[in-house]
Amino acid sequence: MKKLQFSAVTILLSLAYCLMPVASLFSQAPQGLNYQAVARNSAGTILANQTVTIRFSITDDFDGTVLYSEITSANTNQFGLMTTVVGNGLPVSGVFADIDWANVTPWLKVEMDPSGGSSFVDMGTSPLTSVPYALFAASGNQGPQGIPGERGPEGPAGPQGDDGPAGPQGDQGEQGPAGPQGIQGIQGPAGSGLANGDSAGDTPYWNGSSWITNNSNIFNNGGDVGINISSPAGKLHIKGSANTSQLVIDANAAQDNNNPLLRLRNANGNDLMWIHSPDTSSTFIGLMAGRVSDIPGGGVNNTFLGAKSGFSNTTGNRNTGVGLWSLHNNTTAGGGTAVGFRSLAANTVGFFNTSVGMDAMIKNTDGTGNTAIGKDALAQNSGGHSNTALGLGTMFSNTTGSRNVAVGSNAAFTNGTLENTVCIGYLTGGMVNASNRIEIGNASITTIAGQVGFSTYSDARIKDNIREDVPGLDFITRLHPVSYNLNIHRQNAMVMKNGKMDDQDWVGKYDIENIRMSGFLAQDVEQAAHDAGYDFSGVQKPADPNELYSLRYSDFVMPLVKSVQELNDELKSEVTQLKQENAGLLQRIEQIEALLKKNGIQ
Repeated sequence: MKKLQFSAVTILLSLAYCLMPVASLFSQAPQGLNYQAVARNSAGTILANQTVTIRFSITDDFDGTVLYSEITSANTNQFGLMTTVVGNGLPVSGVFADIDWANVTPWLKVEMDPSGGSSFVDMGTSPLTSVPYALFAASGNQGPQGIPGERGPEGPAGPQGDDGPAGPQGDQGEQGPAGPQGIQGIQGPAGSGLANGDSAGDTPYWNGSSWITNNSNIFNNGGDVGINISSPAGKLHIKGSANTSQLVIDANAAQDNNNPLLRLRNANGNDLMWIHSPDTSSTFIGLMAGRVSDIPGGGVNNTFLGAKSGFSNTTGNRNTGVGLWSLHNNTTAGGGTAVGFRSLAANTVGFFNTSVGMDAMIKNTDGTGNTAIGKDALAQNSGGHSNTALGLGTMFSNTTGSRNVAVGSNAAFTNGTLENTVCIGYLTGGMVNASNRIEIGNASITTIAGQVGFSTYSDARIKDNIREDVPGLDFITRLHPVSYNLNIHRQNAMVMKNGKMDDQDWVGKYDIENIRMSGFLAQDVEQAAHDAGYDFSGVQKPADPNELYSLRYSDFVMPLVKSVQELNDELKSEVTQLKQENAGLLQRIEQIEALLKKNGIQ
C-alpha cells in the first residue's frame, strides 16, 4: 500500500485563461477537497464578481484513467477569489467516495469556462502529492507504527546565548472573592416595556401610543414565522387576508440579469433556480436563464424558461426559449422560438427561426426563417434558410441548403446543400438527391390517387425555342415494353446511404413486390432515345451512377402522338393512291362494258 504524506498542494494553471492559486487542498467533511483560487484572464486581469464553470477530473497518474469527474460553478468576489469543494459538484463520471486513494496515484485536472458556460479550456493537471487523512482512511487501513530507534549520546552543552526579548503577557489570574453588597440605590421610574402576549409566539407591534399583541400579524414560535397566520406550515408562511399583493420585491436600480431578483439554492448554497424580470416585457425563469454579462437587460420582449435558456442573449428581441440550453448561445438574433432540450442551442445571429423538439436545429448559427418541429429536425443545419421540416429527424443532414420542405419521420436528403426540394412521407428523400425536385412516398407506396389528373403548365406564352422535331415511329419502335416485379428490399438498400435505416415493418410494407407491373427499363429508354437522336425529357438520369434512374411516363405521349400522325399521313397517301388506281379500273371496266354492248355481247 502506498504511503501518502499530508501536505499542501499548489497547482499552477495557465492557457487562454488562468486560475492563480491562493490556497491548498485540504480535507472537507464528509468527502471532498477544498479548492480556492483567483480567476484571471489571459492578460492577467482579475475576473471579479462573475460566475465561472469548472470541470474537475481526478485521474490515476498523469493523463491516466479518469477516476472521477464533475462540473460545478463558482462565483468570484471583487478580488477574483473563488472557493469550491471538489466532490460536491454535479458528477459526470465515477463516484468520489469510491476512489481508492491508497492504491492510486491521484492527479487533479482543472478545466474552466470563464463565461459560465460549457466551453471548457484546459487549465492544467497537477499531482495530488497529499491526500487528507479522512479520505485516505476511507479507502485503506493505516499500517502498524514502526519500532522507535535508539537515542544517541547527549552532546556537550553549548555556550549560553544572549537574553531574548520579553515574552507576551500571561493570562489573567483568577478573580478574587466578591466583596460585601452595597447599599440599595433609589428605584427608577417604571419603563414602557413590551406587552405580554396572549399565547406563545405572539409578536406585539407599536400602534403609535402603545404596544399591541396580535398573533395574526407576525407570529414567531422560535423556529417558524407566520405572517397573518398563527400556525405556519414552513419557515416563512404568508396567508393573505385582503385583495392585495402578498409579497413584493423591489429591485435595485442597477440590478442586471446576472444578479436575479430571486435565487433558490440547495443545502450547500449552490444555485438551483433564478427568477428575474428586467422589464415589463421579459421573463427569465431557470438557473442562469437570460444571464447577460455585458449588457444589462438583454433586449426586450424575451421569455426564457429553463436552465441556461437564453444564456448569452444580449440585444436580441422578441425571443422565446423553453427548455434546458434552448437558445443558449443566442446573442443578437431576434424573433426566435425554441422549445425543447438544446433547441436552437448554437444559434447566435439567425433571425425568425422556430424550433420545437429535443435537439431541433441544435447546430444552427446564422440560418434564418427556418421552421423545425420534431426531435433532431434540421439538427445539422448551420446556415440554411427558409427551410420547413416537420417530423422526427426530418432534414437531419441539411447544413446550408435552403428553401426545402420535408414532412414525415426521417424525411431527409443525403446531400445537405440542396435547394428548393420537397420530400413528403416516411423515410422519403433517398431517391431525390438533386435541387428543384419533389419526392412523394417511400418505396412501399403502391398507389398515388386523386380526384383529377395532375395539371402541368403549358401556356404558349412561356415557351421559347419551339420546334416540331419530336420523333415518332423511329423512337417508339425502338422501345421494349416489359412486365416485371419491383424489389424494394434492393431499392431501400440503394437509397438508404445516409445512415437512416428502414428498420420498421408494418402490414403491407412489401406487398408492392407481389404486384406484376408493366413499363419500360429506364436505361433501355435512354439508349433508344440516343439511337433515334432524340433529346428525350422523359428519362431522369441521376448525377451519381449509384443512384436510381426514373421515367416521366407522361412525356411518352408526345412521341406516341407523333407516331400516330406519321401512320395517319402514310395511310392517307396509300388511300389516295388506291382511289386513283380504283378510278382507273372503273374507267377500264366501263370501256369494256361499252365494247361488249356494241358487239351484241351482254
